[in-house]
Formats: sequence, structure tokens, C-alpha cells
Amino acid sequence: MNPVDEVLEAEETVDLEQLMTTGEAIEDLRRRVAEEGGTQTEFAMYLGISVQYLNDVLLYKRKPSKLLGYERVTMWRRMA
Repeated sequence: MNPVDEVLEAEETVDLEQLMTTGEAIEDLRRRVAEEGGTQTEFAMYLGISVQYLNDVLLYKRKPSKLLGYERVTMWRRMA
């Protein structure tokens, strides 16, 4: 098997309906915090992260990460 085929075989297929913009991911996170019915402090403790980090993400000062259950993916499109 050539190296290109190995990379293609190893790549994960992404469900396009699961993709979100940064803003959508932050709003999803905001909804998750609200659904838990607790405070940001309690949610941060549940995830094992600092309250400051969670608050920074909710205020759009930092990007969501795997610590919050989000993964950044890159997509390509063909130029005309």
C-alpha cells in the first residue's frame, strides 16, 4: 500500500451535520452548562477544568477545546 492510501485509510469520516462554527460550539456549550442546572463553577469542576477557562470560552476570549468535548477539524473545498 502506498503512503497516500495509508493516510486516506487512517482518516476518520466526519458527519457534516456534527460540524459547528466556533460560535455555534460556544452556544452549544452554554446550553450544556444550563442543562446541567448548575453553575459554571460546578460544570467546570465536573469537567475537571478551571472556572476561568470555561468563563473565557463562554465570553469568546478563548476557543473551545477537547477539554470541553470539542475537536477542531479542517475541511477542504475545491477552488473553481
